[in-house]
Amino acid sequence: MAMSREFSRYFAVGALGFAVDVGVIYALVLAGGDPYLMRLVSFALAVSVTWWCNRRWTFRRADRTGAGHQYLTYFGVQTVGAGVNYAVFAAVLSVTGSSAGEAVLASA
Repeated sequence: MAMSREFSRYFAVGALGFAVDVGVIYALVLAGGDPYLMRLVSFALAVSVTWWCNRRWTFRRADRTGAGHQYLTYFGVQTVGAGVNYAVFAAVLSVTGSSAGEAVLASA
């Protein structure tokens, strides 16, 4: 039972992270920001939100020591995957254009 609860929470936190990612990039590009740079900002915020939510809610019974080290490790692992994600994002934008809506589409 605890495993399925953790999985459900992990899934919910991932969905929240996605919403933060696309919401931030949409707002920043709509405000005139460069979508390629704003994608880096939205990624950093989404990773930070998911790390905090997973630490406080999903895996709340886990070890609470070394938060800084845990965050840097989590951010580092996420950054590896983000490299591939960013390449796809840039490729989609090069085909579709760089409006706020297209930046959200490319983020998905």
